[in-house]
Amino acid sequence: MTRNEQIFDAVDTRLAACFHDVPLPEGLELRLRKRLLDTADVVPVRPKHVSRRWLVIAGGTLTAAAVLLVVALVNLMDTSASYDGAAVHQFAVKFFNSETPDTWNLLAEKSPPRNYPVSPAVVATQAVQWRPISGFLGASGVAYDISGCISGRGGSRATLYVVKRTVPDLPDLPPMRPGLTTAGCSVSAWQSGGLLYVMVVRGGPQTYRRFLDLPRGPVT
Repeated sequence: MTRNEQIFDAVDTRLAACFHDVPLPEGLELRLRKRLLDTADVVPVRPKHVSRRWLVIAGGTLTAAAVLLVVALVNLMDTSASYDGAAVHQFAVKFFNSETPDTWNLLAEKSPPRNYPVSPAVVATQAVQWRPISGFLGASGVAYDISGCISGRGGSRATLYVVKRTVPDLPDLPPMRPGLTTAGCSVSAWQSGGLLYVMVVRGGPQTYRRFLDLPRGPVT
């Protein structure tokens, strides 16, 4: 494989990684198709005397520029994409089920970033573990493993995700009933202090409620 082929193969790999699971703005595909059709008949004029060395340099420069453009576009789409509560719930379950975390920090031994505190609305002790995350709804933050806080939980796994995102129409406390129960998981999301909290529990509504630290009252 030549150097140029290696470069373009790397670009293809990078493009595939960048666009995986990224929500595209409405109408983007049609606009790109139209632009390609508009430029399909344009024949570039190639100078008669261009050295192979300059072609390689130009190709490498254009490749790097293309990668930077794609990365910038993906970042823009990630941060500008809008979500509602239902979309957050669906995304969180997929994110939760796709994770295989193997490194956690024990809360009793190392403090998490102050900007991403664990929610007081969930059961939390020094047995909580945490780790940094990225790519959660296009944002970075902290994930808390709160499974170890519940005695007799029957092996249930629960993770609280904390990121700086604003999602409209979310409550300021987790509901006593999960917002979504699917794929063997219960999930809820709430907004507090400029942070988005999303808790995913492996189990049904009853298991989900064991992870909440809220005043006990009638379930509505």
